[in-house]
Amino acid sequence: MSLDIKRECIGDIIVGEGKSCTFVYETVADDVLSVSRIGKVGVKVKEGFDETIVSQISFKEISSTVSSLRMDGVVSAACGVSRDKASSLIRSSLVSLDQKCVTSASQKIDIGGVFSVRGHGKFQLVSCRDTKKGRINIVIKKYL
Repeated sequence: MSLDIKRECIGDIIVGEGKSCTFVYETVADDVLSVSRIGKVGVKVKEGFDETIVSQISFKEISSTVSSLRMDGVVSAACGVSRDKASSLIRSSLVSLDQKCVTSASQKIDIGGVFSVRGHGKFQLVSCRDTKKGRINIVIKKYL
């Protein structure tokens, strides 16, 4: 951003219809409150939380087949990368499961588990069922 605010100073962003709410540290609040334009669009900025903003969560559904519910296989299916690349992402501490950092590619993930891969997005393992050939058909929701 042109305000020279570090990413670590900005928290969640809730996006609603025509409005949004951004949580920032108090140290950068004055800088954010002084914004009147973003690009060519005029904006109104005020302090406080507007409870009328309803976050509209949308998903993209991803179906895939994996040999087991290991993190490397599920991350590979979710992100569309090889298992080797998925293992590399996990070893680099770029993957978290239920808001805890994952460092083992062999860690299992349960149905309902929410995981995020830095640079690829946030996902949820929705369902899984066995196939006739002994593999596992999984459905993953990607948060958009």
